[in-house]
Amino acid sequence: MDKSITNIIVLVGIVCTALAGYFLFSQNSSPFLASDPSDQQLQQLLVSSQLFVERSRTLSEISMNTDIFDDPVFNSLKSYSPPPNDFEVGRPNPFSPVSVSAPASQ
Repeated sequence: MDKSITNIIVLVGIVCTALAGYFLFSQNSSPFLASDPSDQQLQQLLVSSQLFVERSRTLSEISMNTDIFDDPVFNSLKSYSPPPNDFEVGRPNPFSPVSVSAPASQ
């Protein structure tokens, strides 16, 4: 493309971004941007934050013993399972009609 066309496209993109930002900033109807939330919303927020704090305290008090991962017996374990079998991959052209498709082995 010509440099002037590229510059015009970039300029139009910047202007559109600025207009979208102004539009989103100037809206007062958003519940998250409202200056005085209702009492019910405030109570729900307080209850959910209190629940979060309680769960956070419960999780921070849990301590796990990870000594088993340092045990030499655990580290000496080996997997004797066979590797997974190879399987056929899908059609060579997934956009071709089903009646025309050929198997992947061809």
